[in-house]
Amino acid sequence: MSGRLHIGHARTYTIPDVVARFKRAQGYAVLFPMAWHVTGTPIIGISKRIEKKDEFAIEVYNKVHGVPKDILMTFTDPFKLVDYFSKVSKQDIGSLGCSIDWRRVFTTTDLAYQRFIQWQYNKLHQQGLVIKGTFRVKWCPSCKNPVGEHDLLTGETADIKDYVLIKFKFNSEFLPAATLRPETVLGVTNMWINPHASYSRVKVNGETWIVSEASVKKLKYLDKNIQVVQTFKGIELIGKFCYNPVTNDPIIVLPTSFVNPEEASGVVMSVPSHAPYDYIALKELQQNPAELRNYNIDAGKVKQIKMIPLIENPGFGEFPAAEIVERMGITRQTDPKLEDATVEIYTFEYSKGTMRKSIKKYGGMHVSVARETIEQDMVNAGSADYMYDFTEKPVTCRCGTECVIKTVQDQWFLKYADENWKKKATDCFSHMKIYPQEILPEFLNTINWLKQRACSRQVGLGTTLPWDPRWLIESLSDSTIYMAFYIISKYINLGLIKPEHLTEEIFDFIFLGKGDSKSLSKKVSLKEEVLQKLKNEFYYWYPLDVRFSAKDLIPNHLTFFVFHHAAIFPPELCPRAISVNGYVSVEGQKMSKSKGLQVNLGNASTKYGADLTRFYLISVAELIQDADWREQNVQATEKQLERFWNLANEIIALRGEEAAGEFKTIDRWLLNQIQKRITETTEAFENFELRRALHSAFFLFMQDVRWYIRRSEPEMSDVKRKATVASLLHKALNVWLRLLAPFIPHICEELWEKIEKPFVSKAPWPAIERQLVDENAELAENLIEKTLADVEEIIKVTNIKPTKVYFYTVPTWKLKVFREIIKSALTEKSNISKIMKTAMEDLEIKKHGAEVAKFVQQKATEVGSLSKSEIEKLEKFTLSEHNILAEASQFFKQALGANLVQVYSADDPNRYDPQNKAKFAVPFRPAIYIE
Repeated sequence: MSGRLHIGHARTYTIPDVVARFKRAQGYAVLFPMAWHVTGTPIIGISKRIEKKDEFAIEVYNKVHGVPKDILMTFTDPFKLVDYFSKVSKQDIGSLGCSIDWRRVFTTTDLAYQRFIQWQYNKLHQQGLVIKGTFRVKWCPSCKNPVGEHDLLTGETADIKDYVLIKFKFNSEFLPAATLRPETVLGVTNMWINPHASYSRVKVNGETWIVSEASVKKLKYLDKNIQVVQTFKGIELIGKFCYNPVTNDPIIVLPTSFVNPEEASGVVMSVPSHAPYDYIALKELQQNPAELRNYNIDAGKVKQIKMIPLIENPGFGEFPAAEIVERMGITRQTDPKLEDATVEIYTFEYSKGTMRKSIKKYGGMHVSVARETIEQDMVNAGSADYMYDFTEKPVTCRCGTECVIKTVQDQWFLKYADENWKKKATDCFSHMKIYPQEILPEFLNTINWLKQRACSRQVGLGTTLPWDPRWLIESLSDSTIYMAFYIISKYINLGLIKPEHLTEEIFDFIFLGKGDSKSLSKKVSLKEEVLQKLKNEFYYWYPLDVRFSAKDLIPNHLTFFVFHHAAIFPPELCPRAISVNGYVSVEGQKMSKSKGLQVNLGNASTKYGADLTRFYLISVAELIQDADWREQNVQATEKQLERFWNLANEIIALRGEEAAGEFKTIDRWLLNQIQKRITETTEAFENFELRRALHSAFFLFMQDVRWYIRRSEPEMSDVKRKATVASLLHKALNVWLRLLAPFIPHICEELWEKIEKPFVSKAPWPAIERQLVDENAELAENLIEKTLADVEEIIKVTNIKPTKVYFYTVPTWKLKVFREIIKSALTEKSNISKIMKTAMEDLEIKKHGAEVAKFVQQKATEVGSLSKSEIEKLEKFTLSEHNILAEASQFFKQALGANLVQVYSADDPNRYDPQNKAKFAVPFRPAIYIE
């Protein structure tokens, strides 16, 4: 709660609201609460920046977040900032139409919530899952605290990259080369230094290291005694020699521009046989003796440098770096494809490579084993150390300070590396549904790589550790099982419970079923009835059915959420599902407050309306896909909603008597389509495929209604027919509004009031009326629609203005053969020989000779491409194509502007067919003649 909610939040809140409304309509009791997460350093950081009168921060909060300047200057008190944005956010979420139970709202700085968090951490501490130790963390030098993802302005997804520093002897000093592949130390041919960068001689725990000046700052935070002796340009090192700590071979120092002094130590060892960057850089130098002479280096000696093969790879020869560079056509160090080549080689060698058998001690080892073994051997020998860097930069704290990686001591950590805890979390996932299912591996990967995570800090808002009150619990670490607190928060807000009532025993009773209400009631002076209600309500709502959030929280909050449920609660109370949605960009770009690329939730609701905002966010992307908020597309979507509104009102205006007369094919078709849309929409909802649900409930349903109106229009002059059409359209609208109500509740309520009472939000979800499912009517209408399209295509190609249109339906012999093809496709893969044999037993069919074979070949192929359900529909089709087309003749006349539409069977000897078009008639594709 450090700022105004934006359109990304709107998407994350709309999704659960749509699902909540759907489940309520199905008859479920739904708990959809909301609270404010305000702990951590972001709010403190903003308050400090306002206090310092930081111009950038003031401008962002005034212009982007819309805070009046007089109110903004009160934000020097962080709790006033919290109070302001809590109120504004509630208004903004309300403007979106989210159906939230606001009785349960709380903030994570409330005393009652702090007691809940302390109970949770006591449980974790008792299990040995919160430990004190020395670990590396992301650190803000200004706040003097570890920082988590929510504490950062930039670099939220940055991870910590572990480098091994291999200390190459350089006279009485060391050149520590940073590498991710210590096993390749045996193949080093030279050392790389950036000649234009600044380097420093640094005393490190008694040794003298030569590293880039930029890396000295990093070393200072790694629990090392650091003293800078001298700073100089890298050119002073070029042409000199150092010595490999493993082989003791002399290694020449060579110049290259690809060494980034900001990355790790700024010293890189060269392994050209297995590193594409090294191969290209060495090759360029060997082909450029003039450059070497500028550094007083003997070009002949550099040319004699030979690559050293280390790793055997299936599919590669001795020098894989050279092979992949040549395959990709890379010729320069600046080619961006070098990065792809590097990733491919490193991944391939780590997963499938083995050290060559000729290598002493390590030969035959799998690369993954050799890496750890060689690294440990060098560390034990004192010839290697460690260094860390971020996987992406910059990483900036909310206070504006650039972060570093620090080794901290006596810090409290969550022991996510605990194998038993990992197993419990993994077991939870094995019983959970993940929407969409394909992202489950991301959760499991996160469980695998999670180790220790700093869970405490000394600056910010939050809850103190119960056993060590010097420390505050970190923000992502205090928001893992907050869902359970919603049960209690309602009773606190009603004044039935006070924070002092919430002892460890009370929490144990409510959440773990320990103790008895009678004795606890006396102990804490709380009504037994209230205690029992709390416990019963918790077990009514738990386990929570689904947690909704965005995909950036997979590697942190969402996985922690499962870890902590697994540790605190019994297995049967672990969450049942997680739904993960993608991001929202603006005009194709990532939202940025500094660039003004942010659409505030409240502004969107005010400008576009709640329903348009909701509709667009659901319709533009499926769950895990990223959505893009584009003004032009939003306006186009608004026109879609206007068309829906107008069409619905047209239907409402068709007031008439009850349906009269026998239903026609088109009527049965509409009733069938209604059942189809109910089925499709419901199935999509159940799978959280909300875009697909909306597509069926809105766009496809609208197509159905428009087609029905178009088909029925020629007969609307008949009073009885008009009554039937009006009645069925009202029935369709009743279902349509209920299907759309979760998505666009306000529009649907307005329309519902005109046809039903009291509220569509309280109306039941439409039930499928099985007796109205009519697949024959569906196929019949498909026949009419396709036939119309065929005639329109002929008119377009020939430029004929039709006065008379003749249709010729399939002859009996083709229909008989077609049924044999259908029968064959249902029992086995279409056997053309068998079909032909059966068909030729019929003397009437046999008369058509070669034409039968051609027909069978063509139709067997077509039927073979259909799904089983489609073939089954064809097999059950019993209607007459002649009758279907004849019944629709009035429609065809109006649609085509013809004076006459006549339907003949191709078998009719008296048919009018001057060009013998009837011979082209096939099932579901009548022949056509136009005059």
